[in-house]
Amino acid sequence: MSMETMYNKQMKIKRLNFPTQDEIGGVVQTLSGETFAKCRIRQLAAVEMIISGRSGVVSTHRIYCSPRTKIAAKDVVVIGDNEYDVNVVQDIHELGKVYQVDCTLRD
Repeated sequence: MSMETMYNKQMKIKRLNFPTQDEIGGVVQTLSGETFAKCRIRQLAAVEMIISGRSGVVSTHRIYCSPRTKIAAKDVVVIGDNEYDVNVVQDIHELGKVYQVDCTLRD
């Protein structure tokens, strides 16, 4: 069975722009561009969160998507009403079949 048949959600991917300065000198970062892709998302178990925290950023969710998806660390993913900051994008087993995206739920 193809992994793509398991994707049950639609995600919107927004790219973080380079920081700019506003009129009073503050740093402003904006999101641009919207790409849509099919995916599957799940909440990480407590042990997985602890392991992900060893890299310095604790991930709360894991998204699976096609490697054809244009997604990178620092992107913002919107699924339903929730937004997630992308921490790590990995090609599972380096076979080019599925991306594993670790992300953190935004407040």
